[in-house]
Amino acid sequence: MMVRSVVPAGFSIALFILNLHASEPAKFMVIASHQPITVAVGNDAVLSCHLSPRISAEDMEVSWLSAMHHSLVHVYQNKKDLPERQSPKYQGRTELIQDGITNGSVSLRIYNITPSDEGQYQCSFESSDFYNEAVLELRVTGSGTNPHVYLESYEGGGIKVVCRTSGWYPEPEMIWQEANGQHLLSLATNKTLDHYGLFNKETSLIVREDSNRKLSCCLRHTYTREERESTVYLEASLFQRLEPFRVAFFAILVVTLAYLSFAVYWYWKQYRIKEKLSAEHDKLREENEWRKAASHAVEVTLDLRTAHQYLIVTEDQKCARFSDTAQNVPDNPERFDSYSCVLGSEGFTSGQHYWELAVEDVTHWGLGVAKESLKRKGWLTLTPESGIWTIDLYHGKHRALTSPNRTTLCLNSSPRKIGVYLDYENGQLSFYNVETVSHIYTYSLRFTERIFPFFWTWSKTPIKLCF
Repeated sequence: MMVRSVVPAGFSIALFILNLHASEPAKFMVIASHQPITVAVGNDAVLSCHLSPRISAEDMEVSWLSAMHHSLVHVYQNKKDLPERQSPKYQGRTELIQDGITNGSVSLRIYNITPSDEGQYQCSFESSDFYNEAVLELRVTGSGTNPHVYLESYEGGGIKVVCRTSGWYPEPEMIWQEANGQHLLSLATNKTLDHYGLFNKETSLIVREDSNRKLSCCLRHTYTREERESTVYLEASLFQRLEPFRVAFFAILVVTLAYLSFAVYWYWKQYRIKEKLSAEHDKLREENEWRKAASHAVEVTLDLRTAHQYLIVTEDQKCARFSDTAQNVPDNPERFDSYSCVLGSEGFTSGQHYWELAVEDVTHWGLGVAKESLKRKGWLTLTPESGIWTIDLYHGKHRALTSPNRTTLCLNSSPRKIGVYLDYENGQLSFYNVETVSHIYTYSLRFTERIFPFFWTWSKTPIKLCF
């Protein structure tokens, strides 16, 4: 006797729909703020986005792209950051905040914001079978000095009045107005950008005797609408006819200028003599310091076990350069995996030690020391808090990687050979330009564990240990 199993038709349809949904990729939306994120120059920006629904992004590839510069800002993949894929502009300046990544929420921190960072950023998430993205806008602001108004000269039958300010971003509105609020046309307006990308601006106008003598120079910030104002009042006596006085004034002026010219020249000559003697004294002192440091020279070699997989180290362990191709090396605990750096083979727990590194034609380099307990895996920040004390050449600028802000090093020329001097007991780490025998920078600190020579490079021209 055969027994037939009867399945209700409604149950079969529901089972079919369930299997159909199970075969579809897990879809999600990426949510970011629709309002621009406004950050002041020099501060850190935090750009946040999250998934909807709130699913884990821990196994996804998360990337940030600068839409303006078409460059990768930060990449997270296989549960770790990939700094080697970053644009050079952002290397060492970003951090992915992963506290909420299991709930689909991540934030990108960009350190030390400059005007060039302004623009749109694209946040994207990619799983094994789906991709989505969102765009948010970063605005950069800089509030500069109060407007400074002063009388410059008699010109065009009136008095030339100038208003000047500096250190603004973006370019501020700058308006002349009378006491009744009526705006006045400027005679000329000039603006320049300083090396930080901030605006310096100057505007002027001619005030005549029949004009309203109370004037205000008003500034208004484009984003924040912050306003600054300075007012000047021109006395009637300034407009009186001064021709007889001017004749006497110019005669006295000629005599005074002749006397002042002689006095200035004499003082300038004395100053130059003192300056030359001071420079010679400083130079001699620096030479003596360097010779004392160089007397403690030690041989340093590179530790192959610590070299990042994108570094090629020579057999004699004296040279290293960056490669576009990863080397076939074991992922041992001592090896760095996020930054193209390498340690020296020998560490120091006492004494004085000196070594030199040739960096001629190397476009990106850094050197100094690091503590033995330095983290080797995951994202690494080159700061004293991480246990690293270095100077570097980064995009044409020499810096000491101090914290919280980098220290710009004003050097007359780019060094071709750097000397490093470590005095363990006295907590001194000094750097010298070997060719000019001149001091570059000194860290003062306290060592509590074994210290190793530290090097990084992002250049295909090798860095070379000299002895």
